[in-house]
Amino acid sequence: MFSHHEYYEMVRCYVLSGEILEQARRLYEAERLPRLRNLGLVNAVIPSTRTILAANQRLSDHGQFKTPAHAQGRGRVELPANIELQILEFFEQKPTDSTRDASRRFGVSHYAVWKLLKTEEMHAYHFQSVQALHEPDAASRRAFC
Repeated sequence: MFSHHEYYEMVRCYVLSGEILEQARRLYEAERLPRLRNLGLVNAVIPSTRTILAANQRLSDHGQFKTPAHAQGRGRVELPANIELQILEFFEQKPTDSTRDASRRFGVSHYAVWKLLKTEEMHAYHFQSVQALHEPDAASRRAFC
């Protein structure tokens, strides 16, 4: 892993080289690396062209060298164990409530509640309107047939 100062120098070399990656790598190795070593700010690794391009892209996309958490993807949603148990008990007691109701009640994201239910092989309730048959319906059904 490189420091922010090293990433800065990589991007600087990339711009100075006319955005030609191999030239940027050579420029970094020949000029910037010795200067950084003298300052004690660098490990002895010469970055690959891919590393230089990635640093430039992150700076361009996010304005920083580290990819922010919101841009790293969802990954696994971690809920505290006590909250998980409370959510599962909530749905055992009220199976017709929605995942959005539970998310508001427990202060977690709707996605986290939905993912927990899916992991536990439970299914969120979906209201379906089903017409019921009543006693007087039999005569009218026979007449229709």
